[in-house]
Amino acid sequence: MKILNCRRSFQGEKNHLTHSNKKKYFAFLISLSVLTVSLHQPILRAYGAWLSQESVNVDSDIIVALGGTNRIETAEKLVRQGKSNMLYVDSISAEYFQQLSQRTDTSKVKIFWGGHNPETTFGEARAFSKVLEKYQLKPRSITIVTSKYHLRRSKWVFDHVLGNSIEVKTFSAYDLSDTSYGNWWEDEASRKWVLSETKKLLFYITYYGVLGSKDSWNVPESFE
Repeated sequence: MKILNCRRSFQGEKNHLTHSNKKKYFAFLISLSVLTVSLHQPILRAYGAWLSQESVNVDSDIIVALGGTNRIETAEKLVRQGKSNMLYVDSISAEYFQQLSQRTDTSKVKIFWGGHNPETTFGEARAFSKVLEKYQLKPRSITIVTSKYHLRRSKWVFDHVLGNSIEVKTFSAYDLSDTSYGNWWEDEASRKWVLSETKKLLFYITYYGVLGSKDSWNVPESFE
C-alpha cells in the first residue's frame, strides 16, 4: 500500500513538474515573440540604412555616374555645385554624350565617356578602370552616383576593381523605385529593391571576391 501511495505521489509530482515546464515554455515563447516584434523593425531599418549608406563628404577628383539618366543628371548637379571638376559617364549614346557636353562648361569641367555599354556593375567598374589607364588619370577619390539601394554593392565592386589606392565615395540619385528608405519592408517597390540587392551583393562577393572571377559576361541576368 505504501509503495502504491509513493507511486501516486511521484506521478502527481511528475505531472506538476510537466505542467510547470509547459507554463515556463509558453512564457518563454511569448517573451521571445515580444522581443522579436520589438527588435525586428530596428534591425531591418538598420540593414536598409547600411545597404543605402551615402558618404558624408562627396567632394572628389571624379564624379562617376553609373547607367541611367537620373544618375547622370544628379552627377551633373554635383559638378555644378563644385564637388568635382571631372565627370565620367558610361552606358549612353554618342548623341546623349554630345548633348551633355553642350550643356556643360567644358572649360571648367572635363567629361570622360567610356563609350562602352557594360551590362553589369562589375563591367562598369572595369570600363572605368580602363579609362583611367587610357588617360593616365590617378584620382585619389571618386564619387559613385547610383540608386539608393545600389550604393553598397557599387562601392564593393569599385573597391574590388580599383584597389585601396582610390577612396570610393557614394551618393544616391533619386529613383522612382526608391519610395521608402526607412520602413522599406512596408513598401512593395522598396522591398523588391532590398531583396534583389541583397541577393546580388552575396553573389558578387562570392563570384568576384571569393572565387576571384574577372568575367562580367557570364553573369546571370538576375544578378547584374
